Amino acid sequence: SCLIPSHAGFSSYEVVFAPLPGMNTVPPHTSLTLRWQWLPWGYASQYDLEAKLAPERLPELAQLLLTRLLPQAARSHQTILDQRGRDPWRESLLPSTTVPPPQGEELFFLSGTRPCSATDSDPDAEPLPEHFELGYYTAFSHFEGPSHIAYAVKRVQRGAEEAHGGELALILDPSTQISAVRLGVEIFEPRFLSIFGFSPIATQLVQIEALPGVVRLRLSGEGLRQKDSFPLKAATLAATVTHGIQELLAFDILRDISAHLAREGEH
Repeated sequence: SCLIPSHAGFSSYEVVFAPLPGMNTVPPHTSLTLRWQWLPWGYASQYDLEAKLAPERLPELAQLLLTRLLPQAARSHQTILDQRGRDPWRESLLPSTTVPPPQGEELFFLSGTRPCSATDSDPDAEPLPEHFELGYYTAFSHFEGPSHIAYAVKRVQRGAEEAHGGELALILDPSTQISAVRLGVEIFEPRFLSIFGFSPIATQLVQIEALPGVVRLRLSGEGLRQKDSFPLKAATLAATVTHGIQELLAFDILRDISAHLAREGEH
């Protein structure tokens, strides 16, 4: 390992990948892209991560996305403020040929199979797998004053019947086989535009997609005042993402970003 100098907002540390017992020992592949832009004024930062993820750990990831990263108001179908699902035109992190593409502004998507219930005609027959899909989508609702934007949330489920205990029970049911899970949250903040005055614009993105064997993550932020800023300015969301990845992959995103910045400073 090697000692990396500290940067503003990041602490000094040793570059160490310390997998938990039984986890894949191959460290994730990551990259950090920085550039200056005029609109919104400041730095634009994009952090990408790709890691191996055993199929049996997909329920753990799906639980993280559903219970900790999906805006909680979305699960009760309430309007969410200054957040929306990812733009369907935005680049997918994993091949869309193997996963249905987003049907609109997609916040959360889960697909897989689970055994069908036995039929009355043949109760002893072995249950066949039934494909299911579950998604949360957003659509523009209204502006709240000049600085905020509200989105309505729609939940769509196809295939499996509602599981007793809801979505979490479906995810954690040992008979459920998850084939794909993804989350995309775009975050707005008010910015002053010389022509329109204050207006909400999307400046941050959390995008996570997984198939059996692989998970990819993208964090991006625009209008950052400092080159070494974390891509996400929403502190609670940033902490949830970093802690969640630490638990899932035993990998420290903050340390990794600081290492990328240190290498950037050497050039």
